[in-house]
Amino acid sequence: MPSTADTLLERLRELRRRTRALNEHLVEDLRAFAEPDGTFRRLPSGTPGTSVTTTCTALMALASARRLREFYGDDHSQKVRAAFAQVAAAPWTSSKLPEWNAFSTAVVLRASGHLAKTPDLTFLELKNLEHSGVDEVTKTDKKQSFPQIAEDLASNAPQKFGVQGYPPTATIAYWFVDAVDRAAIEIDDSSWRKIAEWASADFPTQLSYLAADNDALKDAVSMAMSACLCKRLHQIALAQSLLPTVGGILPSAVELHHSILEVFKCQNPSGIWPKYFPLFHFRDAGANYCLTFEFLEAVLSEFGDLKLILEDIVLSGLEKAVKWCEQNRLKYHVDDTDFHGWNSGGHIENLRRGVPECWVTATVYMFLCSLDNSLSVAIEDSLMSRYASPRSPEGKKDDSKWKELIDVRVELKTGGIGSVKEIIEQDIITPLLSRPRRSIRQIPITTARSALLFGPPGTAKTSIARATAGRLGWPCLEVLPSHFLNKGLEQIYVRANEIFADLMDLSEVVVLFDEMDALVQRRPVDQSLDPTLQFLTTSMLPKLAQLHDRARLVFFMATNHRISFDPAITRPGRFDLLLCVGPLAWSSILDSLHLVCRRFADKVDCDLAARVLRGWIADDDPLRGLLDRFTFGEIQQLLRGIKGSTSLLEAVNSLGPDEFRKKVQRWGEAIILRDYKTKEPNPLSDYEEYKIDCHESRRQG
Repeated sequence: MPSTADTLLERLRELRRRTRALNEHLVEDLRAFAEPDGTFRRLPSGTPGTSVTTTCTALMALASARRLREFYGDDHSQKVRAAFAQVAAAPWTSSKLPEWNAFSTAVVLRASGHLAKTPDLTFLELKNLEHSGVDEVTKTDKKQSFPQIAEDLASNAPQKFGVQGYPPTATIAYWFVDAVDRAAIEIDDSSWRKIAEWASADFPTQLSYLAADNDALKDAVSMAMSACLCKRLHQIALAQSLLPTVGGILPSAVELHHSILEVFKCQNPSGIWPKYFPLFHFRDAGANYCLTFEFLEAVLSEFGDLKLILEDIVLSGLEKAVKWCEQNRLKYHVDDTDFHGWNSGGHIENLRRGVPECWVTATVYMFLCSLDNSLSVAIEDSLMSRYASPRSPEGKKDDSKWKELIDVRVELKTGGIGSVKEIIEQDIITPLLSRPRRSIRQIPITTARSALLFGPPGTAKTSIARATAGRLGWPCLEVLPSHFLNKGLEQIYVRANEIFADLMDLSEVVVLFDEMDALVQRRPVDQSLDPTLQFLTTSMLPKLAQLHDRARLVFFMATNHRISFDPAITRPGRFDLLLCVGPLAWSSILDSLHLVCRRFADKVDCDLAARVLRGWIADDDPLRGLLDRFTFGEIQQLLRGIKGSTSLLEAVNSLGPDEFRKKVQRWGEAIILRDYKTKEPNPLSDYEEYKIDCHESRRQG
């Protein structure tokens, strides 16, 4: 019987499958509403002109899904800037609201914030945009840059978060805070405190109405947006060192978590929430409400990385919300064009006619995109726990293990000399460090992403994979033969399928296939290989290629005996780098002796001892060749034995050069890289095998 964890994982995967099936239509649905200038109309047919909030919402949906290029083409950057310039220049009057109203302003600023986070769209140009219009209060023309507009709203918070005489709302406040945070617009600390004070007063009020089931005053949607506002303010306070000013007055994480559970108790069986109090009234279009999918998108953006989504009431609620999307996607034909999407119900005749609205359609897709991301995080966390590989908090990078690695020189088969760390850094790590966090889930890796590390035991192949994960701030998941065999040999093929299905669900993870020699053995011409292992070798080849082609993670395979690997494993399309990781050269050991002996000697002691040892062994000394065969562990044990209970320098001086030479020669009789065969039926000695491997390093991505 499947475990509870397995059942939950399958449930998450199924909901993500349904979410992605809907998301496939994003570009085609929005394209039907697009104007020739790159802006968007609200309805399939309507009056000409730039629809400001509709265009902003559509741009946010495309930016969230990272599909601007797909929508606008290769010159998407120029077209998006042109479309947004139209927004900046158009009146911000949304159905005859006054200029400079908080609703339109917050939506425009939020769109600029989403575009600011989009790769290859330079926000510097957006910051230089200005908007002008008549101030309804002073009846004079006003022109402000986007940062000035944001500062004006913030300095007059919370009053400015209200529209048309309505009180300020957490919804508009959240959109504004999300905007300035994404766009990195600087706001005065006193303004942040005013917003936080208002939010910290609004939150308990909304929660008390909801907890008391006060039908007259409760508003689950406002409660959700208030929680999201407080959550984002917490993050901003932490990032901007505002904790003394802002963080201490906000509700706790426990309170915020509880409030979202209370919100989901109010969901209708259909999957959406009732309409509570309007944000405001349009002058000629009726009440404006925060829609179900607007607040769900905010909830997932703020709480989606946490365990909240695994709460049954939340997961069930999201399943119902997706079902509503599936059942209520409209199709409307006019002017030889099919329009698909959703309707808010704000205009009953349009709803009865099945007319989709662009801004609602874009809002639903923003929700679906956030849901996809949150489900992927939950699935990945579940899988990492299955393989006992927890994620580091917030993708925290750790360079310490990388710095402790002593580099190994490699001779590339295609010509030239390099080093293992240098090549991995240049080909794998550096391109990935330039990518925004979590972007790889939506945009695959196009640079090198896999490496076969081969060479004698004890040469830090496993450490290289782990250190790469630390440099990237990604978790390292280690797949061992035991994972394939933990249900018995007869289930090995089933386990292989399950393991690779799990790996295909991961992103921004370093996977290490360690000690895999027996599972990918060379297939002999005479078919003498055990049929089980031969079949496994054959089945592993396409799985590695599929993992490489999916391009959402980095994977290494480490082996001590490349020569026994099936040749097909090493072909391009599976591994981008083939790197022989050999023992350290004696000169490299002396240069980094403090790293070799870091567990039993300090750096000053090691530097002084290295200076003495360097004078004992010349470059052309025959003993130098033997020292160059010692693996990291072997040289470490040799020096630990020499040191004893004194300092390393004292021990080396006490030993003297002649005794040191004798000790090295005695140790050399038992090292891994000996000249004679140590095991059958291998026709080569370990040293002969290593010398062959030395000429097999290459780039092939």
